[in-house]
Amino acid sequence: MLAPFSTARFHVEDWGPFLATPDHRAGLEASLAALLTPRVLLHLPPSLQLTGAEGGVSAWIDARCCESDVLVVTSKPDRRVTGLVILADTRETTDTRTIHIGYLIDENAWGKGVATELLRGLVDAVQTLAPVKIVGAVSKENPASARVLQKAGFQLRSNRFTPEMDVYGLDLF
Repeated sequence: MLAPFSTARFHVEDWGPFLATPDHRAGLEASLAALLTPRVLLHLPPSLQLTGAEGGVSAWIDARCCESDVLVVTSKPDRRVTGLVILADTRETTDTRTIHIGYLIDENAWGKGVATELLRGLVDAVQTLAPVKIVGAVSKENPASARVLQKAGFQLRSNRFTPEMDVYGLDLF
């Protein structure tokens, strides 16, 4: 859906090549086993949790493949997996494409501007698909994620929230 893009410190691309061979997939699974910590997953919906169920990270990857497009964020100097971006393409009206986003950042990279840099790069990349709406739901218990969306130009959609979640949106025309 979205062409690969880069920011100052990261390269972002579809995870297809990471899943293309058993060896590549094993490498991604190992990286995600380290990334998908309880703290990283804390504020995500139940469908995105990594439970102790059979299959672990491999089953988590398979579930994401069935429901969305996933981009892998790697650092430029060493190609280390630093995060994921999850994109679900929907339409709210017949005229406007809507992309629901989610992102997970390695907790070792928290507080270093990684999420802000990533989201700004994502907005620039999605601009090529305009007209499009981008929306992201954020747990009310995760104000840091809400601030990242706001820094990237998203605004609170007061008419779209649940008691537990706020929805932020950005319209690109």
